[in-house]
Parts: sequence; structure tokens; C-alpha cells
Amino acid sequence: MAIDTPARHIYSGDGSTRVYPIPTYIQGDDYIRIEINGVHQVDRSKWDIVNNSIIFVTAPITTATIDVQVATSVEALTELGSVTNVDIVAANIVGISGIASNLDEILLTNDNAIIATTKASEALASATIATTKASEALASATSASASETISINKAGEASTSASTATTKASEAVASAITASTKASEALASATSASSSATTASSGATTATTKSNEASTSAINALASENKAKKWADESEDVPVESGLYSAKHWAAKAAEIVGGGLIDDVSPSTSTVFSSTRSNNTYEPKNNNIQGHISNNTTNPHNVTKSQVGLSNVDNTSDANKPISTATTTALAGKQDTLVSGTNIKTINGGSILGSGNISIVDSTKLPLSGGTMTGAITAIRETKVAMAANNIDLATGNLFTKTISGVTTLTISNALADGNVNSFVLELTNGGSAVITWFSGVKWAGGIAPTLTASGKDILGFYSHDGGTTWNILGVNKDVK
Repeated sequence: MAIDTPARHIYSGDGSTRVYPIPTYIQGDDYIRIEINGVHQVDRSKWDIVNNSIIFVTAPITTATIDVQVATSVEALTELGSVTNVDIVAANIVGISGIASNLDEILLTNDNAIIATTKASEALASATIATTKASEALASATSASASETISINKAGEASTSASTATTKASEAVASAITASTKASEALASATSASSSATTASSGATTATTKSNEASTSAINALASENKAKKWADESEDVPVESGLYSAKHWAAKAAEIVGGGLIDDVSPSTSTVFSSTRSNNTYEPKNNNIQGHISNNTTNPHNVTKSQVGLSNVDNTSDANKPISTATTTALAGKQDTLVSGTNIKTINGGSILGSGNISIVDSTKLPLSGGTMTGAITAIRETKVAMAANNIDLATGNLFTKTISGVTTLTISNALADGNVNSFVLELTNGGSAVITWFSGVKWAGGIAPTLTASGKDILGFYSHDGGTTWNILGVNKDVK
């Protein structure tokens, strides 16, 4: 049997992109192989499949070549050394161990989710029946309203109870739908927990939570369903709530008043006249006021005004013309309208910083840190004096060093410039001949002999080096300077 060649999709990493949509449909983990720079990505915790896209936990670097191979059969990846279920188990052994330790809880969660879904469906069916019963009660109450004035009132109460029953039934339906949704979420969470080793622990926790939510919703739906049944079918003279009765109760009361049958040409009083005709066993009241109210005048039968519903309190101003608060007006007034170089924004070297382009900051009176050409005569070189507390001559701190000798002293030098540069400094010693001085290495004395310094007085010595401090030549020795 011929094996289909896997479809290959090549991408280049950029260091930021984590999501790579795949044009070829991915059937599952066993039908895909991912390589980065030729290395098979076996560790399943580093990538995932969502909506037929590969999502990496960490974005591949800019030099990465991403090779995604999608097969239509597991056998198609075999020749490529596709990852097996054993490899997957080995790579996710920690997560699988977590699933194993919580397997009973995961299975229980799944079972609870299934039960919740079933109960939600039952609640929905019961709620539908409750709605039907409420509609029937409403029809009965409407029919009963054709009787005497008290019968009409009682039928109105029945209609109210029936509407309440309808509302409660609708609430039961909504609760049942919510229960079904939560049950589906719980089932999805449980399925995700059992199928993903790396996310098993969090998936199981989520499934448990959603299952509990679904169970609560199913209980609430059942309670609403039962209450809806009471509003529709509770027995006569048995209150559903304190002082409130079911549609069945008011329908029965209306039937008692009517006498269980239909009335032709009834005149209950001299002030209000009801007449009727029979047509297909249906009673129709002839009172024009009632008929006009419930059928002809549907726009505003009670002449409700704008002031009665509070429309006068509604701001009918368009968004473009709506006023702004005093605080906002004050804040806007304090904003800078225009930036003017040299007025409300500083200039650089006398130039405006407004506009496009680059501003080069150059002080023509100073040499740059690197390069540059110096012209004209040098009028002065300032020396930096350093009073030596220790015995090291640090050339990075100055070029004139002073020290009083009070005992055996060994002098050293540090931070000399590299070979090819000239290092020079002046050393001022007081009482230099009062004790033995060991000089820094590389000193070239006149005649090869170190001078004898003044035991009680001041001597000035000059040194320079052009080989990185390997050799120090003596510039001169002024002894016993007074």
C-alpha cells in the first residue's frame, strides 16, 4: 500500500512570532512532526496545536528554520522517524504521573459532567412542558373573563398568575440552558484534562470547578422548573407564595362564577352591558371599550406622556454638541497650544529643535574625544598635582606627584599609556635622602647611578617613557631646591 508523502510547510523564525497557521488540516499529535534547524521537537510542552496552528511557548530565534510536516496517516511519518506514543509518554512522564494520581477525581468529574448534561436536558424538557401548561392556563383564564364583572377581575388575576408562570418557565428554560452550557464546559475541561499530559493538573481542576458550576445550575433550573409548575398547576386555594395563587386556582374560581358554561346575552348591570354571540362554541364579548383597548388602540392606549416616564431628564444633545465639564475645560485651557523654539521650548546651539532631521551638537572650541586637529600655538598646559598618601604613582590621576619620605620606601608606577604614547611626570620628594628608596623598575639614571638626595630638604625629579612604562628616562634632577 502506497503511503502519502507528508505536506511540508517551512517558516523562518523572527524572535517574536509564536503562532504559525498551518494550511494543511492536522488530525492530531501523531500526524505532525516539527523540526527547528533540523532538530525534531519531541518535547510536547514547548509547543501546542490550537485552531490548526502551531503555537510555541517561546518564539523561535531569527536564525531558526521551522519545518512543519503534516501527514494524513501515522505511517506516513514512520519513515521520517515520527514521534511515537511511547516517545510522547516518555517526554511527558511527569504530567502522566500527575494524571494517574488524580485519575479517580478526573473520571468522577467526567461522570458528573455527563450527569449534569442529562439533568440539564431534562430540566429544559420540563420547562417546555411548564411553558405549555402556563399557556393553557392563560387561555382558560382568558375564556373565563367573558363572565360577569367579578369574573373578569378574577380572570385578570388568573392572567397575571399565568404570566408569572410563563416568566418562571422562561427562567427555568434560561437556567436549563445555562446548566447545559456549564455542563458542556465541564465536559470539555474534563476531556482536555485527560488528553493533555502537560496540562493535566490544571485541566482536572478546571473540569471539577465547571462540573460543580453545572451541578449548581442544574439544581437552580430544577427549582425554577418546580416553581413554574406551581404557578401553572398548583391546586385551588393552595397559595404558591404568601397571598399569591396559581393560574389553575383563578381559572377554577372563574369557572365557579360562570357556572361551568357559556352565557348568551348577559346583562349583569344597567351601567355596563355585555352581549355575546356563539360562533364555533367561542364566546366573544361585544363591549366596544374593552375590544378597542385590547385590539385597536395598541400605540398608546393609556396616553402615557414623556414627563410621566421621565424622558424630560434625558439629555437629547448630539455627541458633537454635548457640553464638557468645568474641570475638563480648565485642563484643556492649560495645555500648550503651540511650541515656539526659543519661547516655550529651548534651542540647541542657537538652532530650533522643531521640524524633522538630525541636530548635530558640536562645540567648535573643543577637540572631540577621538580624532580632530589642533591648530595654532599652545599657550598653556595645566599639570595636576597629586599628594601621595601611599607609595604608588598612579598616572591616571595626575602628572605632578609630591611625597615626604619618613622611612624605607618602595615606589611603584601604574596606569602608564600603551607603547607608542609618551608618559611623563614630575616627582617632588621632601627629605628623600633620609631613608633608603627603592625605585620603580626600568629607570635609566645618568651614568647608571641613582643620585643621592637631600636628607632634609626638597628634590625635584622628571621622568618620561615612550614604551608603555617599560623604560623610564630621567629628564633631570634638581637637588636641594630652596
